[in-house]
Amino acid sequence: MFGPRALKTEGSGESAVNLPECELIESVCQWDGASGQWAVELKPVQDSNHPDAYQLTVQAPEGSGDLLATLTGESMYMGEYPVPLEGRGSGRYEAIFTPPFCSTGDRMRWRLALRASTAPEEIQIPKMVFQDENT
Repeated sequence: MFGPRALKTEGSGESAVNLPECELIESVCQWDGASGQWAVELKPVQDSNHPDAYQLTVQAPEGSGDLLATLTGESMYMGEYPVPLEGRGSGRYEAIFTPPFCSTGDRMRWRLALRASTAPEEIQIPKMVFQDENT
């Protein structure tokens, strides 16, 4: 009764298909938004205290408000996982997180979206995706 369309997450519809795609592990995703320049970087944490974790860094235009990142499965729907970002000042936000375990292992692709406290809808950004290298 429910097809693949019923399982799509908000923001994964037709409009998201037209956005450019950015591989987060391979490069820093940068774009110009309505209020200025954005940059998002994701890299594996090289720390035994945080195995399988990633560090997310967002450089947002000043005055963007508090930001929340949301992690959703791109290759398999597994729900939405909030990634709270901690403000570091001057529009810089950081988080360390571990993606949920997935039975597809290293084939699991994740999508990262951003929301601002001042605007609950998803910020118009490139489609930021990564493949979990730690599983």
